[in-house]
Amino acid sequence: MLEATKDEISEPSATWVRQAVEDKEITPEAVKAVMTQRYGDKVVLRSSDIEANERAERAGYVVVHPRTLSPDERETMQGVGLVHSSDRFPSPYSPYGDPVDMISEAKWTKGMKLMAQYVASVGKALIGKDTTVCFYRYFKDEAAARWDDSGIRFNMAKLSKAWFDNIGPEQTGLIVHEMAHCQGDGHNWEYLKSFELLTGKAVHLALKRPEVFRVNEEG
Repeated sequence: MLEATKDEISEPSATWVRQAVEDKEITPEAVKAVMTQRYGDKVVLRSSDIEANERAERAGYVVVHPRTLSPDERETMQGVGLVHSSDRFPSPYSPYGDPVDMISEAKWTKGMKLMAQYVASVGKALIGKDTTVCFYRYFKDEAAARWDDSGIRFNMAKLSKAWFDNIGPEQTGLIVHEMAHCQGDGHNWEYLKSFELLTGKAVHLALKRPEVFRVNEEG
């Protein structure tokens, strides 16, 4: 039935359609027709690479969680071209992948040193932990900064040295954005909730404890 009606399916997620897709003798054309009607022309499987999932969504792809498909259904769809988001949108940066150019502290500019001091002060007040910084240069990385367990990594391939000379809304905004990654995966709802909380907390801190946001320009 599916072979005969593959271009006219009104409910591509119906039980009988899913059972037909699981059949080993189903043609690739029928499977592709079901995928297109169920998800559209752009679809990938969710992967453990959170950033790849986000890149896929930004590119207009439907990101399907593998558990929403039966093993046979997933195998059949992968056989006609369904891939994980990490295959279609591989991460350009990994701390365990290509070597990156780490910038030693001896080469930090005055602005970079001030940024380290500023991040430490703001981090202690906002998230209650010692927050360090490091600077690296990696042109394949699309991010200006990244959060890890110890603090913030700034990518000098995206940020000029002059960017650190004056600390203002842009710099503070990026810092708060990265610190919010203490919660949640990627930019999911937990992250957004964390970001909203830290943003509000930063505003009230600035009013009640402005010294938190001052740095020693002699440093």
